[in-house]
Amino acid sequence: MHRPILLHEFFAATVARDPGRVALVCAGRRIGYVELAEHIDALAAALRGRSVGRGDRVALFLDNSVEMIVGMYATLRIGAVFVPINPLTKADKLAYMLNDAQVSALLTQTALTSVATSSLSLLRTGPACGVQVRSFFHPANSSRIHSIGR
Repeated sequence: MHRPILLHEFFAATVARDPGRVALVCAGRRIGYVELAEHIDALAAALRGRSVGRGDRVALFLDNSVEMIVGMYATLRIGAVFVPINPLTKADKLAYMLNDAQVSALLTQTALTSVATSSLSLLRTGPACGVQVRSFFHPANSSRIHSIGR
């Protein structure tokens, strides 16, 4: 009996089978499987480096973009669960969602950093005070990862 293949495993098999093919077209940008896999691997390593792993929740506060796809696959690659959040969400609602979902990390784009930072400030002073936040820039996909320690 065959076990079901996981989405990130299917992607890895596709990269191995068709490395030169275009995997994604977004805003006129064509990204091949190998390039996309490199971004996914780099982000997965960055998340692991922030002690995010199996069973943790990663909030994806991103536009519909290459970064969203990279975030989804990188999160799955490390065995974590992604929590997609609408990029139009306001800071107070975002803080509530981060707390309610008990996320371990928040991945966001530079354009959304001010809202994300405001929501993290609310977390530090609100009902989830004591939350420790470390952020760093991840150059492979122009996104920021905020690691949230509880």
